[in-house]
Amino acid sequence: DEAEFYALDLLGFGHAEKPPLSFTQYIWEQCVKDFILGVVGQPVVLMGNSIGGYVSQSAAAFAGPELCRGLVLLNSAGPVLSPEDYTASLQERGGTVLQRMRRGYGAEVGLQEYSPPPQWLVDGGAGFLFGVLQPLIEPILKSLYPSNTNRVPGLAEEILRDSKDPFATNVIASFSRLGPSRPSNELFEEYSEGGRGHLLVCQGMADKLGGGPGNQ
Repeated sequence: DEAEFYALDLLGFGHAEKPPLSFTQYIWEQCVKDFILGVVGQPVVLMGNSIGGYVSQSAAAFAGPELCRGLVLLNSAGPVLSPEDYTASLQERGGTVLQRMRRGYGAEVGLQEYSPPPQWLVDGGAGFLFGVLQPLIEPILKSLYPSNTNRVPGLAEEILRDSKDPFATNVIASFSRLGPSRPSNELFEEYSEGGRGHLLVCQGMADKLGGGPGNQ
């Protein structure tokens, strides 16, 4: 059977625009759903790597199994709790992150009102981080992907180009303003409600960002 593949540069990533707004998982999941509805026009299987895996989880839960027929995660980011810890967390905090967000913020729901640091401090810190990391892009990539170093120079050049886009530092600064993170357990549970969602998880044990025995 033939299949069409779409590779998305979400807002703030890659060659996509980097508008001066606060980037969160909720913006990105909406972008994915809008792309499915506006461009693909039919149910899809979502696939994501690293932070793209977490965005895929979030988008699958948001879109539901009617639009997302399957979810494939490759060395995905996203906090995963053991079943026992997840159940204990729900009981201790009075529900899922989404349920508590819908009830509002405050000590009674375990979600404190966000108090951001001064914008000048966030912008200055992001600019400093970019200045430190830009010369190190290629060595970092080689250390993370030692089995495929022939692709590194071209990828490093692309990342450096993208990091010089207008408002690129704002994307990094946005991570200081992220809302409450929903654990993968919660997203999987929401997506698979009624037994309709299909999930495949591939985790490389040698992955330096998310591999190892603790992620089995």
